[in-house]
Amino acid sequence: MCFKAQQIRCEQRVNWDASTAYRVEHADARLLERKRLYRQATLEKWSRLGRTHLNYILAAAALAEAVAGAALAEAAPRVSVGNFGLPGLVDLPIARKLPDGEMVLTQQLHRSLARTGASFQLLPNLGVAFRYSGHGSGGREANGRINHDRSFDAHLTLWGEGRYHPGLAVGLRDFIGTGWYSSEYVVATKSIENFEFTTGLGFGRLAGRDTLKTP
Repeated sequence: MCFKAQQIRCEQRVNWDASTAYRVEHADARLLERKRLYRQATLEKWSRLGRTHLNYILAAAALAEAVAGAALAEAAPRVSVGNFGLPGLVDLPIARKLPDGEMVLTQQLHRSLARTGASFQLLPNLGVAFRYSGHGSGGREANGRINHDRSFDAHLTLWGEGRYHPGLAVGLRDFIGTGWYSSEYVVATKSIENFEFTTGLGFGRLAGRDTLKTP
C-alpha cells in the first residue's frame, strides 16, 4: 500500500510538473507574440510618420522651387525669338541671348513656306540653330515645294547690356548648308525704360547683296 501511494504521488507530481511546464511554455509564447505585435505596430507607426514627414518635405521643396523659379523669371528679362529660332524680331537679330542650356523648337507653316527648326544655347554666350525649310508652292519637290534648304546658324554675344552701353553680338546665318539664307551681322541692343533700340550692320541676304559662299 505504501508503495502504491508513493507511486500515485509520483505520477501526480509528474503530471503537475508537465502541466506547469505547458502553462509556462504557452505563457512564454503569448509574451513573445505580444512583443512581436508591439514591435510591428511601432514600426508601422514610425513608417507612417516617416512617410508623412517625407511628403511634407517634398511639398516644401516643390513650393520653394516654384517660388525661386517665379522670382528668377521675374528678374530675368524676356528674350524674344525670331523666325530663325535665335534672339530676334521677326527676321532681324538682336543682341540678346537665351538662358544657358535652353532649347527652342519652332514650326512655321505658310502657303509658300514650311520651316522646322531647333535652337540651343550651347554655351552661356553662344547659341546655335538648325533649320529645314521648304520654299514656294506648285513645285516638283516634296509637298509641292520649289526647293528645300538646310541651314546652320550661330549667334555669339560679345558682351551683355550695361547701364551705359548696349549689348553687342555677332552672328552667322546659314553658314553650313545651301546658302539660301547666307548672311553675317553685327548688332547692338540697348533698353531705355520700356523701349528697346537695336542697330547693326548686315551682310549677304540681310543686305540683299555680296553673299559669302558657304562650305
